[in-house]
Amino acid sequence: MRPMRLLVVARDNNEQGGVLTKLAGDLFHCLGYCDFIYDVPRSGREIDVIGRHRHEDLGLVAECKAKKTPAGGDDLNKFYGALDAERRATNLNSVGYFVSIAGFKGSAIAQESDLREKRIILIDGPKLIGELISGGVVVPPERAFESVTRMLAAGDIDGRIDDRLTLIAHSGGWVWQVYIETDHRRSHMCFLHADGRPLPVSDCSSICEIASIRQLPDFDLPVVNERVPFRSPDEGYEARAKYREYLLREYSSITLEGMPADHEVGAKSFKLEDLYVDLTLIDSQHETAKDKDETSVDLEGVEESGEKPIKVILENNARLAILGSPGAGKTTLLKRIAVHYAKIKEYRDDDWDLPEADWFPVVIKCRQLGDSARLSIIEIIGSLATKAEMPELSQAFAEAVRAIVRNGQLLLLVDGLDEIREASMRQIFVSQLRTFLATYPNIRLVLTSRETGYRVVASSVHSICKIYRVAHLSPEAITKLTIMWHRQVLRDLPRVEKEARELATAIISTDRVYRLAVNPLLLTTLLLVRRWVGQLPRKRSVLYDKAIDVLLMTWNVEGHEPIEREEAIPQLAYAAYRMMDGGTTSVSSRQLATYFKEARRDLPDELSYASLSVGEFLARVEERSSLLVLSGHGIEDGVIREIYEFKHLTFQEYLAATAIAYGYLPVDVAGLPIVDIIGERFGEDSWREVVSLAAVLARRNGPVIVNHLIKLIRESDTHLHGNDDEDGEYPTRSTLVDALISCLEDEVPLAPELVRRAIDCCITHGGHYNQERLPGALINSKYEDLLRVACLEEMERGASYMASAGSILGRLCFLRLDESEDATLISPSWVLDRLRVDSAEREKLEAGALMMSVAYHWDTRVPRRHPSMASGSSFPQPQAALAIIDSLMRDRLSPSVTFMYVWSLCWVSRRMEFDADLIKALRERLIQIWIECESDHVKRQISWLLMVLPIAHRGVIELECDELHELIERECAADGYGAEFRKVGVTLVAHYTGARSPREVANLAIAALSDGPAWSGMAWEELAKILGDEGVALKMKLDERDKARTVGQEDSQLFDPN
Repeated sequence: MRPMRLLVVARDNNEQGGVLTKLAGDLFHCLGYCDFIYDVPRSGREIDVIGRHRHEDLGLVAECKAKKTPAGGDDLNKFYGALDAERRATNLNSVGYFVSIAGFKGSAIAQESDLREKRIILIDGPKLIGELISGGVVVPPERAFESVTRMLAAGDIDGRIDDRLTLIAHSGGWVWQVYIETDHRRSHMCFLHADGRPLPVSDCSSICEIASIRQLPDFDLPVVNERVPFRSPDEGYEARAKYREYLLREYSSITLEGMPADHEVGAKSFKLEDLYVDLTLIDSQHETAKDKDETSVDLEGVEESGEKPIKVILENNARLAILGSPGAGKTTLLKRIAVHYAKIKEYRDDDWDLPEADWFPVVIKCRQLGDSARLSIIEIIGSLATKAEMPELSQAFAEAVRAIVRNGQLLLLVDGLDEIREASMRQIFVSQLRTFLATYPNIRLVLTSRETGYRVVASSVHSICKIYRVAHLSPEAITKLTIMWHRQVLRDLPRVEKEARELATAIISTDRVYRLAVNPLLLTTLLLVRRWVGQLPRKRSVLYDKAIDVLLMTWNVEGHEPIEREEAIPQLAYAAYRMMDGGTTSVSSRQLATYFKEARRDLPDELSYASLSVGEFLARVEERSSLLVLSGHGIEDGVIREIYEFKHLTFQEYLAATAIAYGYLPVDVAGLPIVDIIGERFGEDSWREVVSLAAVLARRNGPVIVNHLIKLIRESDTHLHGNDDEDGEYPTRSTLVDALISCLEDEVPLAPELVRRAIDCCITHGGHYNQERLPGALINSKYEDLLRVACLEEMERGASYMASAGSILGRLCFLRLDESEDATLISPSWVLDRLRVDSAEREKLEAGALMMSVAYHWDTRVPRRHPSMASGSSFPQPQAALAIIDSLMRDRLSPSVTFMYVWSLCWVSRRMEFDADLIKALRERLIQIWIECESDHVKRQISWLLMVLPIAHRGVIELECDELHELIERECAADGYGAEFRKVGVTLVAHYTGARSPREVANLAIAALSDGPAWSGMAWEELAKILGDEGVALKMKLDERDKARTVGQEDSQLFDPN
């Protein structure tokens, strides 16, 4: 085969370069990169593409040239200079790629060949085409020739295919151009989409029009695509209309299948709009902008400052992935979107605030895919006609969807990516999705997944989607859903609404219940259970148990005999365990019957006298409880069988935990110790809920599980080298710690000594996320006081995890403040009493922690239940802030109290202004404390405070002593905890005291700049101005560093310095 040609078709040179640059993302995805940013401005230059490798710690920097002339040595040298500057600015090992469709001059190739180490990877047109074919972005020539052969036959054209193909890059994507020869002369041409299908005539005309304007040769021949007959538009219209009807029929209603509903409620189908509350989503970048600085506090409400309504997100993002916990409302949100766009524009509900667009929604339910996950996306979509009960229109629907795809009107809704059970199959599906989107770049995509199942494909999904997470229901949303539920289940009467509002208030004001109710599934379950039992459950295990009790009670409706709990639970728990053990959420009727038979064989004490046969039991479960439901049909051993699943995974997990706790297990594992029954699954995300629920239910075995979790967490230091690295086979520490916290949250009965060991383990190994979660989990629990004492003792010891303990203590104090609903209601005297010189050490620590927490949240991160902390309101504790400064100035404080006081001032100084003389005196006192103190934690906090206070002129502090010079020398060479902060702080000390000349101070600042926290740039900017001519070099270094950081990134780190 002759070499293939690459041609960029665009209206002008600027568009030509832009088209190549954007489409080059497909090349680099094939090479393993993701997270592309295009046309990145840099000082004096622009980088075409930057990105990162999906699996290795590598960056990507690329230059793309669409010129007709080959690139020369000068081009390569200029690019290498930009590459080198980017490497130094980002401190990342970035690989340089130079893409030139016209190739490279011989001298340029020779220049690179002579170098000992390869500087740049050169990619010309043919190599680019080869990578796109290998990566599946475009079909190989053989597939293209097959399509052209069919087109020639359909168009009744005689001719020979010219094997000199051209791959066209244009604004719509990649297109194969193939010429036809008659009598050894080119007589026709045809255009194929990247997937090998004929390009629509309108797109062919657009390409030819641009080629004519640009005077490109060989584009004036007849186009075969114009002579290929297409399917009747009437049949395509009918297929589209029937699929819209199917979506409206399938997704316009909500039932309470699988919920603890009585017959009256469970048999009712509710309109989607009658029980739907608007969800908000959180930009994942807002969440992950927080560094893992152990001194950071991240309290309730941080997420909400990044929340956005779905309309705004859909308007600004063509492709998004929505992550959330089980029952967060992901599928219901997708239902709402599908129903809205399935309706003709004139009939859409104005109350549903979604973008005005003529999108055609197509829903792929991942749990129904099975082996079909291996197919291409276009094949999967084509098969949906059968599921929509219109098999006679399968071909017409497939053609209609292809036309919609090519026209860029498709809205692809992928529900439950995590429900593709096998990780390898999930990766194959995402790879197919990536190829599909590369082939059709104008498609819009909304994908949902649990976070657990998303992790294995995170990098691939992240490369094609903007990532959002479902926010918790706000108190307003909880109230609205509670009222809507009462209106539908009871009646729309004033007294009913009043009762609903009172119940919502009780839910929101009861912390443990509120934390369950922020999940729509658990809130609905809670409302249903409360309807039956008349009270609000506080523990998850109690809630699930009550729910299942009610499900069993519903079987006694309309003359149906109830199934005894003693008969139902062992069989359901046994089956749930077997399903969890097999890593599946669905099971055939034959296999399910086998599980029930085995349960009766393995559990003779419980099931020897079962009143129902296996068949009757299965039928009753399906008919009445909806706990196990028929989800579809599948082929097993060549036979079509019913497929069952627990309607909600939560119930499967709870019942599996019940099996482990009560011994409803197969005989080969029933006699094992409980930790051996769980075995290697302790660290698996999919078993995290099972582990913690088993500990709650196992009673006397609960401490055994907790002890084992502590052991695994401590051993994880050896396996993970202190990092939360998920590589390797050892359980991830974050999963283990999360399970341990859940055990404490659900108040597993434990001796005080074991509770303390578990809390200490969470403090020392929990990481940033669990520092946030631990106090929220234990507030108002019987273990809260032990957590408080553990934090205080850790701080008093000045131990390695002093900052972690301080962070947790601060959040705990803040959650106590949360009980008052209003930050201003905390009495200043309460704080001031604890700041007195004669107050106990722990009272001072708690007061300092509270001040730090309040200041941290003030104005910038407003918790949802603190309306008084809104922007523009004044800081509520100015007297306490001044008292902390006064205590630092006058009193000789312990290192732990000093640490907490200084930490609080780091945030307070951002929320209120202090007198200049007071700041001057505070600086001098901080330096004195630094000289006298041996705690690296205290030194680090002092450095931080010196950075955030306004930068003053040289020599404002008159302090001359040998210790000062020793301090500067020692800290400049320091390593260990907080060294990067301390180097910045000691530079300011040298400046304020005049212990170093302006030039020496500038040099110290430049040396500290590379290691210092990113947000310290503001302090350096002020210092550079004050230093005048001596600060020029510092200013230049700052400018170089800032080129590699965006203002948004720097601002996001202001709240989490490290």
